[in-house]
Amino acid sequence: MATRNDDGRSAVDRANLLLSLTVSTFLSRLHFPIPSPLSYPVSTFLSRLHFLPRLHFGPPDAMIDSLLAGNRAFLADEFAAHEAYYQKIAARQSPKVLWIGCSDSRVSEDLITGSRPGTIFVHRNVANIVAFNDVNIAATLEYGIVHVKIRDIVVCGHTRCGGIAAIDGGVRENYIADWLCIASGAKKIVDEIAAKKKLTTEQRLELLAEENVRLQIRHLENLALIKNMRAKKSLPRIHGWLYRVETGKIDILIDGREAPGKKG
Repeated sequence: MATRNDDGRSAVDRANLLLSLTVSTFLSRLHFPIPSPLSYPVSTFLSRLHFLPRLHFGPPDAMIDSLLAGNRAFLADEFAAHEAYYQKIAARQSPKVLWIGCSDSRVSEDLITGSRPGTIFVHRNVANIVAFNDVNIAATLEYGIVHVKIRDIVVCGHTRCGGIAAIDGGVRENYIADWLCIASGAKKIVDEIAAKKKLTTEQRLELLAEENVRLQIRHLENLALIKNMRAKKSLPRIHGWLYRVETGKIDILIDGREAPGKKG
């Protein structure tokens, strides 16, 4: 028989409540519409989240087993049906686009653009940031521009971004705080706009995501490599996009196909 405390809850009940409260708090910071955890045991609460079928709350190896099963399905279906194509890109990759995006698991550049493997050269990090002192992104840019000969660079942010919410609301973790401070210029712009115009929380965060894309493009354009390419008139076109996770649509913020003077 389960031991009960003075409030009548068993240890299991209290553990369930604590877990549901923790999950609720975490998801609310990411702006997910969720039910109150106080009304349900944790299993019922989690089962009502709309994305639960994509998550695995089973044995520790369930997710890894699922990934490996997915690979077997890929081999049997997609790879087998287009083996000639995959052998071609195995010999040499020739993507024409460099994608600078967020690490968020909901924003898969191949999937949301309908692209096949071998199409997009990718760099992803928290909040799609271009940092002046980041050797990682510098190496990606240099390899993509000099060796792969990419023609376009896309900086893509997205709505309901946890990194953007942390830029606006602050964060305690040291590494995350140090990283996100690179985007503080976008918050300053949004603060100035918000002082003149009343914004809902969602509107404010969406505007911050947009301004962050524009800021990171300015950072990108100020990198020595990009300046040198511009001087040689061999700079790839630069695009700024915002992906809406709630609708699946990409908004064009800066259209690299237009003349520089016409970019938004």
